[in-house]
Amino acid sequence: MGPDGHEHLAAHAAEGNRDRILAAPLTLVVAADPAFHRLLPVLAPHRASMVDALEAQPEQRAGMARQNTLIQTGYLITALRATGLDAGPIGGVDTTGIDAEFFAESGWQSQLVVLVGHRDGVGTPHSRAARLAWSDVSATV
Repeated sequence: MGPDGHEHLAAHAAEGNRDRILAAPLTLVVAADPAFHRLLPVLAPHRASMVDALEAQPEQRAGMARQNTLIQTGYLITALRATGLDAGPIGGVDTTGIDAEFFAESGWQSQLVVLVGHRDGVGTPHSRAARLAWSDVSATV
């Protein structure tokens, strides 16, 4: 996109997220590729035979793409944070508008936006919030 990519993306965000997108040093749009199955011969050669079966199942493919994209986004955020960066996923965006502007040719489907930078840096409106304890978010069964 160019230097004004942040402005184009911010135009598709809820009002409360626009300034955050514009202030972020790096903004990622995480998108799912509903045609991922065409890459199976490269990514999973042992599953290359699934290409034809998945071609005939667009709804199943879209669900698989979305689920795997969100799983990989968790790894991405963990990796960014492990390198010392802060990564904040946000919703509150018009994914249909983002898809039309940024992904019309590829057919990718945006899932969420991730802001990357240093949380307590310039342009940060809030310091980092507290984190929940493990016992607050888990149960042992």
